[in-house]
Amino acid sequence: MILPAGCVSTPRRGLQRPCPWYDSSPRPSHRAKETRGMKLEGSHDVPAPRQKVWEAFLDPARLKKAIPGCEKLEAVGPDEYKATMKVGVGGVKGTFEGKVKITEQKPPESYKLAVEGSGGPGFVRGETVITLSDPEGGGTRVAYSADVQVGGLIASVGQRMLGGVSKMMADKFFGKMSELLQDKK
Repeated sequence: MILPAGCVSTPRRGLQRPCPWYDSSPRPSHRAKETRGMKLEGSHDVPAPRQKVWEAFLDPARLKKAIPGCEKLEAVGPDEYKATMKVGVGGVKGTFEGKVKITEQKPPESYKLAVEGSGGPGFVRGETVITLSDPEGGGTRVAYSADVQVGGLIASVGQRMLGGVSKMMADKFFGKMSELLQDKK
C-alpha cells in the first residue's frame, strides 16, 4: 500500500500516525447557522372556570407536570422562571435550558410570555400572548398566539415538522392541564 508522505502503517495495526494533512475535527454544518421564524396559533377548551384556569396556568408545579419534556421549572423572581426541557424534533433531540418571563398580566383575561432557551440542538426565543375567555357551554377557552424564532441544528428540520411537533406538544400540554384541573387532590 502506498501512503502519502508523513503517514506510517503496519500490516496489522493499520495507520499508526495520522496523516498530517488529515483533519478529523468536526465540520460545522451549513445549517448550523440557520434561523427560522414561526407563527403558532391555536385554542383549547379547558373544562374548568376561568379563575381556576388562570391560577393553574401561573402555578409552576402544575406547569412542570403539564409541559411535555419539562424537567425543571423554578421561580427565580416575581413572574420569572428558569426551565430545563428535553425536546426532540425529527432526528434532532436535546436538552434546552432557558428562562420564561410573564408580563402584561390582566387577570383573569390575558398575559404575555417571553421565552428564550438554548441547548445542543440550537436556540429558541419568542413571545406568546395567552387569552382566556368563556365559550358557550361552560369551561374556559385558552387561546395562544406565538411568534417564535428557532436557530441552529433544530432550524434545519422542515417547517411542517416543527409546526406538527409544536401542535402535538400543545395538545399534550392542554390535555394534561385539563386532567390536573379535574384532579381533586
